[in-house]
Amino acid sequence: MRPAKIAVTAVLALAALALPASATAKSHGTRAKLDRNRDSLPDKWEKRYGLSLKVKQAKKDQDRDGLNNRQEYKAGTNPRRADTDGDGLKDGDELKEGLNPLSDDTDDDGFSDGEDADPTTADDGSGDDDLSDEDVGDDDSGDDLSDDPADDPADE
Repeated sequence: MRPAKIAVTAVLALAALALPASATAKSHGTRAKLDRNRDSLPDKWEKRYGLSLKVKQAKKDQDRDGLNNRQEYKAGTNPRRADTDGDGLKDGDELKEGLNPLSDDTDDDGFSDGEDADPTTADDGSGDDDLSDEDVGDDDSGDDLSDDPADDPADE
């Protein structure tokens, strides 16, 4: 009977040792499904944009916009399009300038960031971009030699 007790004890001991190992394997298995190549980019995001799940993609810049894929993921931009919002400015340039690469009109003034003289300041309502040539010197407060007759002095 003694050998049977030893065998049962040995089996129980092995089972006890196997439990933590199986728990560890499960947590690694779950992580592997979420980020198989361990590049800190979720597999779901990489699949959405057609990136490899085998090769690490975080440091690559497929669209050559100045942002690597990790930066694209954090910013919510498309790693396959240099200009995610279509405003004429590359995503990397927009982030450097403090603009929103997901909005073609960061200051919401009706002018796309690529056309706006100052995409961080909203238009004054004149119908022209604040710093465009049409606004320069035409403030209607006095004669500024513009073609606007409303600010010319009356003939004396």
